[in-house]
Amino acid sequence: MNQHKVLYQTVARTITNYRPRGVDLYHWIAISEFVQQAVTDSEPPNADEARRRMTLVSALTDWVTYTACFPTERQSVFDLDVIAEFIDVGNEWSPKVRKMARARLKTMAKTLNPDHPKDLPEETAYTTAWNPQPYTHAEVAALDGWARGQRTPGRRVKAHVLLALTLGAGLYSHEVVALRVRDIAADDDGVVVTVRGQKPRQVPVLGAHERALTDLAANVPAAEYAFAPGRTNRKSSVIQNFVKSTNMTGLFPNPRRLRATWIVTHLKAGVPPSVLVPAAGLTNLRSFERWVYAFPEYNTDEYRAALRRRERDRRRERPPDE
Repeated sequence: MNQHKVLYQTVARTITNYRPRGVDLYHWIAISEFVQQAVTDSEPPNADEARRRMTLVSALTDWVTYTACFPTERQSVFDLDVIAEFIDVGNEWSPKVRKMARARLKTMAKTLNPDHPKDLPEETAYTTAWNPQPYTHAEVAALDGWARGQRTPGRRVKAHVLLALTLGAGLYSHEVVALRVRDIAADDDGVVVTVRGQKPRQVPVLGAHERALTDLAANVPAAEYAFAPGRTNRKSSVIQNFVKSTNMTGLFPNPRRLRATWIVTHLKAGVPPSVLVPAAGLTNLRSFERWVYAFPEYNTDEYRAALRRRERDRRRERPPDE
């Protein structure tokens, strides 16, 4: 018998007979055909690799469909930003397993997603070909202009709230669309948003973005969604649809880049990782630390003052001479 035919039958049988343990049965019934076809089209070389891909793609598709509420389509499921968000918050895997899963899913995305970028370097288990690039100061200013320049008051509110929850609070896109007005609280120390779901936490909002949220909380019923109140669904695609419908002038607001900018802004301000990691809903900041050095924005006076302040603080901590 032809060896390749036997191998194909073994792979096909593995894909057909696979049943994921961590996916709800009714969810699996709804997504199984999509998952099986995607793994088949990725052409796994053997049954073991087919099983690994089925495990990953079933978990990813279940999260995309029922948690993030993106469409169950290859452009959504195998989008690089969606995969990165799933790896960050959609599971309880160890760091090593996360790295290998990220590499395998992104390699599959290259084949399965027709919109996959063509110029990314090769992905491995220990390197990532995609890190969200933070916005520069000039780009942040342009995004503020984008929000202020929307055609109607309602669209301006939507744009400012989107920036407040991403650029001002570092929320993931699926957290933005799930947040309710009642999850926004203000006191004498500022504004805090309460994130619910898989990574529950409280996040103080950067001062520049507080006004958008306090105005929202004062004028919109507590039970409504904070972003685009009045809607009846939690699909993360509402962000994409809104942004695409706005009058843009070349700069595309990307929730993952906005979140990365929030993280890097705090790193540059000297916020300790032990404080920032739980606020960001992460386990570490390794994928973001390199941006602190890639975009130095200190002038000479600020550079000297920062270093001198550190030395002054160290002198204060020394015990007095006997």
